[in-house]
Amino acid sequence: MAPVFYDVAYQLCDKFRQLVADKNNAGLSPSPPRPIDAVSGGAKTEVLKYINMATFDVTGLAGFGHAFEALSEKPNRLTSCMHRYIAAFFEARLSDYLAGTYHIQIRSESRLTPPKRIAGERKNDILQQSFGEGINKKQDIGNDLFSILIKANMAFDLEPHERLSDEVLADQLLTFARSETVATSLSIFLRLLSEHPDVQNRLRTELVSVDDDRPPVEVLDNLPYLDAFVREALRFFPAAPWVHPSATGNATVPLGTPIKGKDGKLITSFNIDERSYIFLPLRAMNISTTFWGPDAETFDPSRFLDHRTVNMAKLPGVYGNMISFLAGPRNCIGYRFALLQMKVMLFALLRDLEFRELKSKPETVYRPSPAVRAYVKGEEHLGVQAPLMVIPLDNSGHVSKDRC
Repeated sequence: MAPVFYDVAYQLCDKFRQLVADKNNAGLSPSPPRPIDAVSGGAKTEVLKYINMATFDVTGLAGFGHAFEALSEKPNRLTSCMHRYIAAFFEARLSDYLAGTYHIQIRSESRLTPPKRIAGERKNDILQQSFGEGINKKQDIGNDLFSILIKANMAFDLEPHERLSDEVLADQLLTFARSETVATSLSIFLRLLSEHPDVQNRLRTELVSVDDDRPPVEVLDNLPYLDAFVREALRFFPAAPWVHPSATGNATVPLGTPIKGKDGKLITSFNIDERSYIFLPLRAMNISTTFWGPDAETFDPSRFLDHRTVNMAKLPGVYGNMISFLAGPRNCIGYRFALLQMKVMLFALLRDLEFRELKSKPETVYRPSPAVRAYVKGEEHLGVQAPLMVIPLDNSGHVSKDRC
């Protein structure tokens, strides 16, 4: 997957450079920059929009073996199809919370047909490559995730009752299509870096020291400050600030800290019924002083270098003693995919570009959804956005003197 990540990451760098070079480009930002924001050689840029395009392109290539080409901003049937699919999924969830919205769910489910057609077309393509109704597990039919899934599902040695139906296969598209959470995380990463220029400079110094412009995964994973920054950013501001899993059966849930009831008795557990929703405040747990000490609400990547509070956290998450990717058998199935993509994107972007806060300091308002969404206060009518000052760097990884 890494080659795909690098290809798209450098396409995103080129896209930002093109946008900054053409300051009259209407696509830079939904609202014009204020005079105070002007920086020589830079431009106010709505970074989330283009990061979203990039992560969507990664999803197409690494997830489905399709080139969505979202960064080219050309009309694409598959791109619009997948956007409709994701929107339909979120609309259908309304019936879980709001009475009288079942008609929205029906309308939304009717829009899931195109992705099922895509799944069928991809399966037929693979069948044509395999010249039959079965596939040898060693046969090379594509390295994207969906091809690998179909290959496993059509293997000769699989019993009929063990195979997934076409409908279930199509449902897996949504698992691969959750690119917006990675895009949201990356935009938050860049905002944090713009607010902490010392962190950005230290991280860039580490990344520029790597001779290879496409280092292997092992090299990225062994860059200590990159790893510390990603961990701290995900702890401090997870893309999904809360989740609400549903109980599969009646259960008794123990309390980590007993509480006193109205009758004065200590409550050590509570009962929940099957299909009850349980609200899990992920960000609140990640920045709790109970788990992370008195500086829990301070953004500081070095905590993951000296381990001063990491070892005491002991949250049962699958990553970094935090709960950002959940825990147990229901953890985020694609978290390793997401982590590698984030690190590759940061590696390419920070070696090529500098990201600064706008001097006018617009206030960013985050609203929870399945993934948190960023708005500019007073510009909510313009939709989701995360504007920053983007400045191209010279070959040494520094801002040119005439751009300071």
